[in-house]
Amino acid sequence: MKKRQSGFTLIEVLIALVIAAIALAALSRTMGMTTHNQTLLEEKVLATWVAQNALLQEQLGGQLNGADKKVQMLGRTWLVEQKIEPTQLPEFRKLSIEVRQQNASGDGSLSARLVSVVSADGL
Repeated sequence: MKKRQSGFTLIEVLIALVIAAIALAALSRTMGMTTHNQTLLEEKVLATWVAQNALLQEQLGGQLNGADKKVQMLGRTWLVEQKIEPTQLPEFRKLSIEVRQQNASGDGSLSARLVSVVSADGL
């Protein structure tokens, strides 16, 4: 009588290892993309907060000066560029605010843009 052997063959083990390696590579790539997207989302949210703060400061200041400035928020330096343009109605102005995160090489790419219509006297 022949003894029956149990277990896996070498081919079966190698195929299982290849499948596991492909799955782990896909999981690793997905985790990397998720981390990258989370970082971008955090930058966009913070830049939007900076832009909203700049808009409120312009409105509460009573005058529209449109000056560019650097702002510190949560340990980061943000470049805030403001542009004031006339509208078809003389009592209103278009205020465009662009926010960039300052990096080591100078100016960063655009992180947020906020456009609002404000009264010409600033309030």
